[in-house]
Amino acid sequence: MAIDERTRHTMYLGLEDKLGTEVADALMQHLPPVGWADVATKHDLDAHAVLMKHDLDQLEERLGLRIDARLHEVQVRLMLWLFPTLMTSFALVFAVAKLA
Repeated sequence: MAIDERTRHTMYLGLEDKLGTEVADALMQHLPPVGWADVATKHDLDAHAVLMKHDLDQLEERLGLRIDARLHEVQVRLMLWLFPTLMTSFALVFAVAKLA
């Protein structure tokens, strides 16, 4: 049975009649503001934690793959720049040595 506001009010009036206003107020404050079906349980929180862990693992994997791919791209570009630069430098050193 779902508890709606009308049922809560009727319950409050009955408690107030039998136990007094102070006790009725205290008891009603212990009820959730909505039906029990809307209250999260430990099982709900555990399931949510598992989903978040899975999402974070996927994100970490994607970021790791992107970083690895970017690092490989930088290494390739560096090698494509470094090899011709070194060859040109050696040729210049050789040419200067031959002229001197």
